[in-house]
Amino acid sequence: MKGEIERGRTEGVWYLRVPVQGAPSAAGRRPRRRETFHGTKRDAERRLRELLAESERGTLGAGRLTVGDYATAWLASKRGTIEDRSLEDLERHVRLYVVPNLGTIKLEALRPSHVRTAVAAWRQAPRNEKIRASKDAARATEALSASSARPRSEKKAETSSSSALSARPLSASEAKVSATTVRSALATLRAICARAVLDGLLSRNPAASELVDAPKTEHREMKTLDRDGLMRLLRAAEGTDLQTPIALLVTTGLRRGEAFGLRWSDVDLDARRLTVRRSLEKVGDELRYKAPKTKRSSRTIVMAASLVDLLRAHRLAQRKQQFELGLSNIDDSPVFADAFGRPLDLKAFSKRFARLTERAGIRIRLHDLRHTYGTLALESGVNLKTVSSSMGHSTIAVTANIYLHASESLESEAAARIDAAIGTSVAEAIANAAISTATAPLLPHKATTTSENARGCNASMVAGTGFEPVTFGL
Repeated sequence: MKGEIERGRTEGVWYLRVPVQGAPSAAGRRPRRRETFHGTKRDAERRLRELLAESERGTLGAGRLTVGDYATAWLASKRGTIEDRSLEDLERHVRLYVVPNLGTIKLEALRPSHVRTAVAAWRQAPRNEKIRASKDAARATEALSASSARPRSEKKAETSSSSALSARPLSASEAKVSATTVRSALATLRAICARAVLDGLLSRNPAASELVDAPKTEHREMKTLDRDGLMRLLRAAEGTDLQTPIALLVTTGLRRGEAFGLRWSDVDLDARRLTVRRSLEKVGDELRYKAPKTKRSSRTIVMAASLVDLLRAHRLAQRKQQFELGLSNIDDSPVFADAFGRPLDLKAFSKRFARLTERAGIRIRLHDLRHTYGTLALESGVNLKTVSSSMGHSTIAVTANIYLHASESLESEAAARIDAAIGTSVAEAIANAAISTATAPLLPHKATTTSENARGCNASMVAGTGFEPVTFGL
């Protein structure tokens, strides 16, 4: 990092310029701290080195640094350290929520009251606010880069206009942003402020949980299909290109990304086994492969015979189509691909699945097929460890917690089976023990109370009506 020093027109006057943290301007230049110094050139150079050191520590220009500037710099520091999908979520939170509501506030002036106001605005925002917020964010970024050259009156007017925009009354037909989304955006803001505390730019985290309450989320009951519902779904998908993916998801418990990340080299139809080696995800408009979610997610699964038959027919039709198009390397193409051998778009497939279930009168998400597998497998008597391994959960406890409803029904069924097997013997043993106790002779009992250890004491003795105080004779 380099600074600049320039001699002024007046003797002993020096102009210092040092780059600071913050969002780059539209031209790609970083914001700079300017300072006029009076003294000798040697003193001015020493002051320049001090400013550069503060800039390296991230404490230079804190008084001018806005929440939007710092949030943008924080995002840049996250690139390459987390998964692309996670980074995309963080960028969306900053772009749609943090910058529009808090971006122009000076970082050092950020207070819990500002955060509470922002959270309240987020909770009232409609889902289609995302489009408008994107435009607001673009305008806010332009305002941030040009704020130093604008009169304070204009900034105040712009802030008032932005507040009026966010306070627009909503119609009853507009769906609100979910509490889960608001909690996620608040968590991102907390992480940003926590880093600012470590950088010495804030004395405390104004978005901390003890200062700002996150909205409560309603527990959404898991939706699964019973056997009849599953048959209705499979009949609705019969004859379409949705049939095989649906059958694979519901008979193996794979995650959506794992299923669409399969290649034919991962599938052994003769041995009825498939191996999960990667997962497909969509980041922005790009489809890309990534490692499975956890270590246990890399696994080999035995397939049902009915699924193997579907995959054979699917592979034959796929090879014929790709051969007619003159495609090469068709032996290792994605299991679920378009006509040109490219992986299917995940979101597009989910939308098609939603339309299929709507026509069939079944309200269920694509991910709920995984839950359906877990529930039906446990209810069919498959042990918890096998189900957990097949689904790729990190621990058995995760499986037991998610499918508690199925576990409880299995426990009740197990208790009934145990009772049927040994219940009669246990009942007879208890009855015999009761008879033996009733016919046993009573042993004589002699009181051991003496006047020596009872003298002068008040106690409670058991009487027919309960505990009553008794005074022993002196």
